Amino acid sequence: MVKKIGNLFVLILLLTTAFKINAESSLSFSITDFHDKKIGWAGVGVPFLLSVVVTGDQQIADEPEVQGLDDFHVRSAGTFTNFHIVNNVTTVVQHYKYIIRIDKVGNYKIGPATVKTPEGVIRSHARTLTVKDSPEQESQKEVSDAFLRLSIEPQEGYLGQKFILKVRFYATGRATITRLFKPEFTGFWIGQFVESTAGLEEINGLDYRYVEYRAPIIPKETGDLIIQSMEAEYQIPSKRRSGFGFFALFDRDIEFRRTISKPITLPVLPLPKSSIKADGVGPFSQFKASVDHAEGQVGQGIVYTIILEGDADLEHTNLTALSMPDVITYYDSKNSIEVGNVDHGDRKIFEYIIQAQEPGKLIIPSQKFTYFDPAAKEYKTLHTKPIELTITPGESNKTYYEEKSTEAISYTEPTDNIKPLNEHGPWLPVRYREIPFGWFIFLLFFPLLIGLSLWLAGIYRWYYDKNVTYFAYKGAFRKARNALRICTETNGAAGLYDLFIRLFAARSHLVPSSVNNEYVQDYLGSKISQDQLQEWNRFFKTVQEIRFYGKTPGRKICDEAASWLNLFEEVL
Repeated sequence: MVKKIGNLFVLILLLTTAFKINAESSLSFSITDFHDKKIGWAGVGVPFLLSVVVTGDQQIADEPEVQGLDDFHVRSAGTFTNFHIVNNVTTVVQHYKYIIRIDKVGNYKIGPATVKTPEGVIRSHARTLTVKDSPEQESQKEVSDAFLRLSIEPQEGYLGQKFILKVRFYATGRATITRLFKPEFTGFWIGQFVESTAGLEEINGLDYRYVEYRAPIIPKETGDLIIQSMEAEYQIPSKRRSGFGFFALFDRDIEFRRTISKPITLPVLPLPKSSIKADGVGPFSQFKASVDHAEGQVGQGIVYTIILEGDADLEHTNLTALSMPDVITYYDSKNSIEVGNVDHGDRKIFEYIIQAQEPGKLIIPSQKFTYFDPAAKEYKTLHTKPIELTITPGESNKTYYEEKSTEAISYTEPTDNIKPLNEHGPWLPVRYREIPFGWFIFLLFFPLLIGLSLWLAGIYRWYYDKNVTYFAYKGAFRKARNALRICTETNGAAGLYDLFIRLFAARSHLVPSSVNNEYVQDYLGSKISQDQLQEWNRFFKTVQEIRFYGKTPGRKICDEAASWLNLFEEVL
């Protein structure tokens, strides 16, 4: 009997161990926006995040595989690993993040995600995603958020032509751009981005501030070239404020976020076939030559300068061999570019040193520059004017002697303004200003006061972070009414959806991303009557349509929201 009980105990222990191993290894993934908020739909060409989390008792070497991404553009956004040790038990949590996007509408099934572990292959559940053609501002979460938009001028062109890439940063609140990240421009050469203009623009009924950056971009390949998405880091004032005025100086009142633009496509055509070889591509306006002096001696260096002006890629534009008489030799001196503005033509200066080997009247012939004009779609040629030189025979070398002056120059410092030393009478002391003793003590202990203030600020911040859900619970209706006031003053009815989601989350001690329509139904089911619940569903459906589908709000939508806040303040 004892033996049977022992065998049964060993069997239970083995089953428990096996269950523990299986429970320790898990795999999950989520689809979120760039603020880590879960989403069920995305816009065409608008990137979002795919996060995969692998949890186990040891680190996994292989990356997880996610099915259903064949039609998506996928690039890694980084990986990181966390180790947690509790009661000598180590848990490894590996995070994999990917930036993905798709360029066509439809309903897509993403997943399951699978990964190989020592215990075998584990997999997650699949998720569905709806992709639709939506305006950019529908992806914005708050009025202070921002977005990027790419454009290019002209919208199509030729190989080697200069285009202007424009990046506009839009914001409706107090968002301020801090950095602009350039992707790898495959198939292009790109110059430096320059802030060119700023202003206001109305988009779908909202006024957006914008700042625009421009850079010249030159295609090096033909075909439909894709200019990848660009990212911008921006900052907004944090909603968390210290309760003490002095400690607000040390509080973290800035929140950094990122936004990413849609990619754009640039059709690039090859140059038309011709027996003429083009030296450049673009509209060139001037081609002229000059010399620093038209008279000289045999063998004397003369600077021959050619100036080329045009709205084109002057950085990679060079001249072919110059046309010169046999009695004149030349060599390159230097090239330089004078940049005007990315919207206007620049100037490239070519300098050469020429030397005449024979005396007489010599002619520097006309030089030519052939280019392809994209606007006229034809090859054109510019010419310089000929230049006449007068060259005389070189003079014989002469020795010049310069008589050096042997006269010594002396200098005596004037002494009229120097007062003599007091040799007669007493010497009187001079008193210097002294720091008062009270100020001395204050300055002595000032660093200690600063350190104590920082320590108390850290204590307060720790206490706030530890009880953040309690503070959110207590201040939920106050924040909701402030948000309602802002929506009423700015006619921003689209913010009502976020207002109520944050309210329910705070009163439930949850994060906003955990609150959805189903949760609200269950949450309010026991708080209000069925008639009130049906009326709420009608109101909340209207708010969702305003927030996500651009529906025009009614005049009394804010008044209805205020009445619901009054009701919820009594029952929640």
